[in-house]
Amino acid sequence: MRELAKVEGENLSGFRLVAEDQYELYRSHRNVVAQFSKNHELLKFVLEEYERFQLGLVDVGHAMAGEPNLLNQNHLHALTFKTNSLMLGFLGSVRTFLDHAGTSISRRYGKSSEQFLYFKELTAHQFDNLFSYRFLYKLRNYTQHCGMPPVSITVNIIPGDELEIAPRFSRQGLLDSYSEWGSALKKELELDSEPLYVFPLLKEHRDSVIGIYLSFYEKFESVRVVSSKDWICGFLSDPQPDDKYCFLAVGENGSDPKSKSFNLEWIPTSMLRDIVWVEQHLKEALLGVNDCEFPSNP
Repeated sequence: MRELAKVEGENLSGFRLVAEDQYELYRSHRNVVAQFSKNHELLKFVLEEYERFQLGLVDVGHAMAGEPNLLNQNHLHALTFKTNSLMLGFLGSVRTFLDHAGTSISRRYGKSSEQFLYFKELTAHQFDNLFSYRFLYKLRNYTQHCGMPPVSITVNIIPGDELEIAPRFSRQGLLDSYSEWGSALKKELELDSEPLYVFPLLKEHRDSVIGIYLSFYEKFESVRVVSSKDWICGFLSDPQPDDKYCFLAVGENGSDPKSKSFNLEWIPTSMLRDIVWVEQHLKEALLGVNDCEFPSNP
């Protein structure tokens, strides 16, 4: 027989016996939550890489600001390399998210399913309607064939030993160094001579990924996932459970009847908090809340 237990500090205490049928019901709801978490982890990966890009440049800027010889060739090279490497990390995380999501959905539901066709519709909508999505999608291909993205850096020195770093792309540099942009995107790049600033492009790309995720989740997963989350919270009699809950099973250890073995099975309460986070941002999106913050570690 299993017992529902709490771990508080160094103390482990059981507080309710759990019948086998109740435990099996819990397992079915836990499987739903675990499937949600597996998909959600890749969204968290994208958000973490986006935050790493921002914080990485802040760190480099702070380090440069403290140098006595602020403006020199080596600092500019280091800043450009750091910008490119962080951008590659973010673009790679987006590609991983999209590839995994498409593969997972097609395997679970089939390539001719409503779910898979809707996912393809979501990504196509972003590609067709947002320059940032089209451009950064193609830029990932650029990096595979041509190496690091052709980024240039503008550095403004602000009184008080602070730096304002503005990475950007030269449109002509992009056109000269790569011929596989596609006719439509090539025309867009040729339309203007103004540089393309990196920060707004990456932010909009991050928001595109979030939009794809939330739209699919709301249409096909929300009802089932929230139902399982609510069941587990009810089972624990705790609407906002922290990470102290587990199942405790006690059995005999070998031939000595006085020797006991203890088995702990943790209840994935962190996954429940992820569901709450997604539901909150889904509500904000449906209400049209603008410029929401999306932390990398919800």
